Amino acid sequence: MRRTLALATLFLSALSAPAHAVLIGYDGFDYPAGSLAGRGSASDPGFSTAWTQSGSNGGTVSGAGLTYANLQTSGGAVDMSAGGTTLNFRGLDAAYNNPSSTATGEFWFSYLVRPGAYTGTPFVGLSFYTDPLAGDAAADPDFGLVARNQGGEIYGFTDLDVANHVESNVTPTDGETALLVGRVVFGGGSNTSANNEDQIQIFVNPVLGGVEPPSDADGNVTADFQSFRIASQNGAPFVLDELRFGDSFADVTPVTPPNPDLDGSGVGISDFEIIRDNFLTEQAHGQGDVDFSGFVDHQDYFLWRTAYLTAGGSEALINWSPAPEPGAALLLLAGIFVAPAARRPRQR
Repeated sequence: MRRTLALATLFLSALSAPAHAVLIGYDGFDYPAGSLAGRGSASDPGFSTAWTQSGSNGGTVSGAGLTYANLQTSGGAVDMSAGGTTLNFRGLDAAYNNPSSTATGEFWFSYLVRPGAYTGTPFVGLSFYTDPLAGDAAADPDFGLVARNQGGEIYGFTDLDVANHVESNVTPTDGETALLVGRVVFGGGSNTSANNEDQIQIFVNPVLGGVEPPSDADGNVTADFQSFRIASQNGAPFVLDELRFGDSFADVTPVTPPNPDLDGSGVGISDFEIIRDNFLTEQAHGQGDVDFSGFVDHQDYFLWRTAYLTAGGSEALINWSPAPEPGAALLLLAGIFVAPAARRPRQR
């Protein structure tokens, strides 16, 4: 009865594909282990330089990358725990300062961050600069999306031109990976003064794979940048990964498509049995997590069942024995008839 048809694959691809997915720039830090300085090149799409190191301390590439829910990731990450103040710069291949700078009039950016334990509130995060790189660094800082800042230990935005800080309500947890997303709407600020021509929005741990979620904080900024920096002040430890720039939410939060073939032998009843045996538990893909959310639930069953029946599988062979708990069974029935609701992502 096991059949694997292209139709099922096409169905799942259509179900999960974003409406727009063209990146301006991407760095997954999938480099050989060692210093970040000199990695990448000016020929990489979206960038005008390789990574530089400003001062005696810079980030170090490690082999283990960060993960978050079903975000697409690659190997490698950059560890900014060198001690002292750790600074790395890189240039962008264009200046971004008005609605015509991108196809949508917006500039989106995202990165994964895993802060370490530290007493105090130093600057940790990503900053954009108005000037291009001159040597190993750039002058005239513009704004930043930070994990920590002198103003408080909280994820937020800081305008580096003026005293303008906007904080989310999300506090970093030591050792826990977070996804930070920023959106600049050129010309969307409250007025056209020198300090708030544009709007900036911050999203902390947004739900992936759907429409743009509500923001966690909004503010105004005059955005004008063509280079950026990742930095850790005073030896504050953190790991950064999956740096993306784009002109839509989908660009900077690409998701891994669901895969109902859990055991690698085609979509069939054995995959269902894996889901059944691990229902409502935290598991990896091979243990029933079809959508890579980190949890096996009705959405995984819904995706598997759709692919299985589309491929010509028999519904009569689906046997919930041993049956799930009563509450799980009700959740399952709901998932059969309606598309599953979005869930808050789980970090791994």
